[in-house]
Amino acid sequence: MAIVDHKLRVFGYRNLLVCDGAAMPANPGVNPSLTITALAEHAMAQIAPVTAPQSQATELAAIAMIGRIADATGIRPRVRSA
Repeated sequence: MAIVDHKLRVFGYRNLLVCDGAAMPANPGVNPSLTITALAEHAMAQIAPVTAPQSQATELAAIAMIGRIADATGIRPRVRSA
């Protein structure tokens, strides 16, 4: 029994995509790594690209969250130089 539709969306959940071996209804009997890679590529094609301002805002929000976690726990993350 399949858990996803042809767009790899989980039945009953509008924005939940599965792109691993769980999307395959049966064991193919061979190494499924290339099939899973193709499923991941297909799932990526279903997701709309994020524009630069949104992705930059998301990155800044993630950095702020890391800072709040560091302040709350007293643990400082290591910063890699580019």
